Amino acid sequence: MSKSENGPRIGATDLMMLFTVLIWAVNISLVKYALRDFPPHAFNGIRLVLASGIYAAILASGRDGFRLGKADFWKVAGVSLLGVTLYQLCFIHGITRTTASTTSMIAPMTPVFIALLSSFFKMERISRAGWMGIAVSFAGFYGVIAGQTGGRLSFSGETFKGDIFILLANLLWAGY
Repeated sequence: MSKSENGPRIGATDLMMLFTVLIWAVNISLVKYALRDFPPHAFNGIRLVLASGIYAAILASGRDGFRLGKADFWKVAGVSLLGVTLYQLCFIHGITRTTASTTSMIAPMTPVFIALLSSFFKMERISRAGWMGIAVSFAGFYGVIAGQTGGRLSFSGETFKGDIFILLANLLWAGY
C-alpha cells in the first residue's frame, strides 16, 4: 500500500491482489461443485477455452507494448504445455477423485516444489532451516493422506490417486 498524507490507502494493485486471493480461495470448492454436473474434461475444456480466449485477446491487443515474438513461440508453447495443459489434466483428475478440503491442504506444497526445483537447477541454495521446513511440509502431506485412511498410508483407492494427481499438479505448477 502506498502512503498518503492521511495515512495508508488502498490502491488498484491492492484490490487486484485481493481479488486474486478471493478467486484462489473459492476455486477448488467451485470446481468440485461444478464436477457434480459436468464431466471433468468437458468442464476443463470450457474453462480453458474461455481463459485462452481472454489471454489471446490480451496478447493481440498489444497493450503496454507487449508483443510475443516469433523467437519466443516455442518457449511459450513449452511453458504452456507444462503449466496449463499438463497441470490442468492432473488437477482435474485429482479433484475428481479426492475432496476439496484435502486438495486445499495439499496445494500449499507448491512453494516446497519451487524451492526443490530451484535448488536442483542451481538457481538457489536451500538453507538448513529450509530443509527442515521441507521435511515438515512432507510430514504434513503424509499426515493429510494417512489421516484419510485411519492413520496408515494406503496406496489403493480413488482418494489416494486423487491426492497424488493433486501433488503432481503442484509439481507441474512449480515448474511452470
